[in-house]
Amino acid sequence: MGTHTEHKHHPKKLVDDECWSIIKQKVFGSSLIPEEMEVIGKDIAKKCRGLPLVARLWMANGFLDPSKEGNMAMEDIGNMHFKALLSNSLFQDVERDAYGNIEVCKMHDLVHDLAVFVSKEETKVLYNDSMVDTSCIRHMSVVFYGESVPTILEHAAHKLHSLFLNVDIFCRFPGNLKSLRTLKLTGVHIKKLPGSLGKLKHLRFFDISATNITKLPESFTQLYNLQTLRLLKCSLEHLPKGMRNLLSLRHIYFDLEKLMPVDIGRLTCLQTLPFFFVDMEKGCLVSELGCLSQLRGKLKICNLEDVKDNAEASRANMEAKTKLYKLKLKWSYKRERPINDKEVLEGLKPCSNLKGLTIVNYWGDDLPSWLSSSVHGSNLPFPLNNLVKLKLINCRECLNLPCLGQLCNLTVLEIDEMKKVKRIGREFYFNGQGEATTSFPALRRFILVEMESLEEWVDDLDSVIIEREGVAAFPCLEELIVSGCPKLKSDPIQRKLLSLQVLQVSYCSEISTLGDGLSASSRLKEVHIQACLNLGSIPTMEGLSTCLKELRICDCPNLRFMPSIQGFSSLTDLTIKDCERLSCLPSGIESCASLGNLNIHNCPCLSFVPQDVGELRSLIFLSITSCQKLTCLPGEILGCLTNLETLHIGGFSEQLEEFEGLTSLHHLHASLEYLELYGWKNLKSIPSQLQHLASLKSLELWNFNGVKVLPEWLGNFSFLQRLQIWNCNNLMHFPSLDAMKRLSKLQRLEINKCPHLKENCTKESGSEWPKIAHIPNIRIQ
Repeated sequence: MGTHTEHKHHPKKLVDDECWSIIKQKVFGSSLIPEEMEVIGKDIAKKCRGLPLVARLWMANGFLDPSKEGNMAMEDIGNMHFKALLSNSLFQDVERDAYGNIEVCKMHDLVHDLAVFVSKEETKVLYNDSMVDTSCIRHMSVVFYGESVPTILEHAAHKLHSLFLNVDIFCRFPGNLKSLRTLKLTGVHIKKLPGSLGKLKHLRFFDISATNITKLPESFTQLYNLQTLRLLKCSLEHLPKGMRNLLSLRHIYFDLEKLMPVDIGRLTCLQTLPFFFVDMEKGCLVSELGCLSQLRGKLKICNLEDVKDNAEASRANMEAKTKLYKLKLKWSYKRERPINDKEVLEGLKPCSNLKGLTIVNYWGDDLPSWLSSSVHGSNLPFPLNNLVKLKLINCRECLNLPCLGQLCNLTVLEIDEMKKVKRIGREFYFNGQGEATTSFPALRRFILVEMESLEEWVDDLDSVIIEREGVAAFPCLEELIVSGCPKLKSDPIQRKLLSLQVLQVSYCSEISTLGDGLSASSRLKEVHIQACLNLGSIPTMEGLSTCLKELRICDCPNLRFMPSIQGFSSLTDLTIKDCERLSCLPSGIESCASLGNLNIHNCPCLSFVPQDVGELRSLIFLSITSCQKLTCLPGEILGCLTNLETLHIGGFSEQLEEFEGLTSLHHLHASLEYLELYGWKNLKSIPSQLQHLASLKSLELWNFNGVKVLPEWLGNFSFLQRLQIWNCNNLMHFPSLDAMKRLSKLQRLEINKCPHLKENCTKESGSEWPKIAHIPNIRIQ
């Protein structure tokens, strides 16, 4: 149910008598109150603990009468009542989507208790075939799995207004459901509907989502009062002919093209239509939408390549659909060439009330005039000035980006696969009318990906003008993602982005620097840089010392230097991977008191790890692997990290004959639970320091090609649940049978690319099989 953003209401608390007064008035009005109900009501008021709660039954069975509300649409009346309940605190913990519509809310448990009490005579949840008085029952939910139809259902059937089923009763129940208004079926056990379904003349709501029903009876098209039809995740093969007869239908929900009604333009009361699939062969023309003037909410129009021309597109009359807030326009991806994309999209101009717009697989060379600021010299406002979200996906033939900088409500902008755009310049920010003003004033999230021809990104604003006139770009931007722009050389952070919290730059091989704007982004929490092959250095980040939480640099082979992170008190995650020329870790790492995750992988020029890493007492995860020049890991580092739970270590210099840096490992006997150990060819044994790790739950051994037999002390790991062994070409034997039997909690054993051990572990016949046969899950490959 869509409702618009409201001002938050914080009512003052009420005393118990005031709460009871409100409840009494709302529930009983001026009627006499039975003594037992007054006792219950006062108890509920007392439990409210001062919250001004009221109770009002939500009646959905024909009580939203347009004639009593100035002929408002029933949905608008429902929204009005919902807001009234919300403002009186019957609903709480409201969650809204990006457009301000309420998606989730909760009912206070005390309100629920009262509602259940008041409606208990009319409502029945049936778990067994118990018999009760059915004279007042109007709403029933059946979760009874007996073979016969419950007796109570047979007695109550003719009076029921609502019936919820997750079992199939129709095959053995000829009962009369003539008063039914709501029928909801759920579950795989329901496979067939009776041919008499069309006799339910009062049925307004019908839901067969998530059932195995494959066919609706022909009589279904006689449900002339049906208002809501839900067909989500169901097994229907097609809809019956004659769906055009359901003239009262207001809401239909489906997720497959084959379930869209033919001649849908005849259903002029329709308000909810999630999809419209254009299909000339079936006669499903986009012009049918022109008759559906009441559409509201969300709409996705597909197969737009089948629209003949601008005139036909214009007949859809999208501009008149004032209650649509989200629209997706999609052409098929698999087609050889564009035909008339440009004129079709021009004819599908939506209403200015639209808040969300997505355009997918549009192959015109320019975007339509209505998706740009007003024409030069005109004082008309931007046609879609209420847009909150805009996504342009695979508009691959477009040569330029439209002017979007003056969209004052836009919070999310995603541009993906505009493969021919070479430059982003001033025209993206300003429309050329008058003096420059702040651009993208409300934008919070900007995603720019797969722009394979983009070479330059500039705003063409002189710094003096920026300072003198207060002009700014992206003043509210919180998240910037730039990915897959292999020719882009411009720095993606050209100006101070004072609100920026997340920066991701990836697969931009020509970017050589991130610019000094990085340090000026004083709210930045996450910086992720990946696959920027030409990036040589990262500028100072001293302005981020109190805000940065994650710093991840991956696959930057020319990166030689990283700035100091001295005093970065908020940093919790530092990851440096595949940086082939980086010779040292950033200075000041020992001062990062909150660091919980340190991950260093495949930095072949890294020759040492500073002793001060041992000062990182908050570390929970530490990985230092595949650093082939690393010849020394200070022996006391690991022993100081007494909170460490996960350790990945090894893959150091091939010249080493012993595993360095493990002398203090025994100090982690109480904390370390997950260990991955990477060897190299000169190691002849598994490091003996491991044997003291009594809390170990998972152990992985990699690349110990000089080891033939696993040590006897492996049996000391009494808590070990998982053992994996990888790429140990010469390993042949486990420790003794007794040692392996002591691994009483071992649940999973994996052996990968260990040819001798694999042969010896052949089921039943291998020499090592008796040692592992008791393990529940074994995988050998």
